[in-house]
Amino acid sequence: MADNEQITVENLPSFIVKKGEKNKEESETLQEMIRRREKEYIQKALSTCGYNIEGKKKAAELLGISLATLYNKLKKLNM
Repeated sequence: MADNEQITVENLPSFIVKKGEKNKEESETLQEMIRRREKEYIQKALSTCGYNIEGKKKAAELLGISLATLYNKLKKLNM
């Protein structure tokens, strides 16, 4: 390599490049992680129980929250 050449990512060994990369979970804030997880759990409960009113009642029960709380979370999480 000549003195005037710059070192780029392509010049680095893969073990160095991979260490510097951050995945989504490592770079998100606690609030973002909580919101993402909450959305995942609600989505899973709804897909298991159904999206109609009876399904939402069962999903709320499964999640250990009231139906009103489930509706509030659906609105807050844009679901």
